Amino acid sequence: MNVGRSKDNRSRWGFADGADLDCECGAAVQTMSHLTACPLYPETCSREDLMSASDRALAVAAYWADKL
Repeated sequence: MNVGRSKDNRSRWGFADGADLDCECGAAVQTMSHLTACPLYPETCSREDLMSASDRALAVAAYWADKL
């Protein structure tokens, strides 16, 4: 669950400078775990949802797909 285009990961991988890791919702650091429960999207999902590719996980992934 920790592999994805969050600001935290992009900084760690050298694709961002690390100066702005905050999520647009105001959270201190935009991590993959945060994206599954970010208040910017009304749907949340769990690790189990992600592992089983549930409808909930697919909705969260679709929301973030064009924003990250």
